[in-house]
Amino acid sequence: MRLIYHEEAFTDIRDAVDYYTTQSVRAAEGLTAAIKRSLKFIEADASRFPIVEADIQRCRVPGFPFDLYFAALGDYVRIFALHHHSRDPGHWKHRIDS
Repeated sequence: MRLIYHEEAFTDIRDAVDYYTTQSVRAAEGLTAAIKRSLKFIEADASRFPIVEADIQRCRVPGFPFDLYFAALGDYVRIFALHHHSRDPGHWKHRIDS
């Protein structure tokens, strides 16, 4: 499946990696690798991830307090957000309709 990103999902990823870079370059590299692995898992078989609301699915980013939220839409997957566990759980939901 092809991955298509909501524009704000790119911002989520960049902001998370930028923050981790200020803490530890090694941690930032680990986060980047974990996000890439998670995206490959989604791309390979989105159906393996739980539906958490309507058609929205969640993939946990292993080793980090983040989840990727997405929807499988026919022949592509739309990535809506990289969400940190400590943030308001609804901060990204406005993206579903845009």
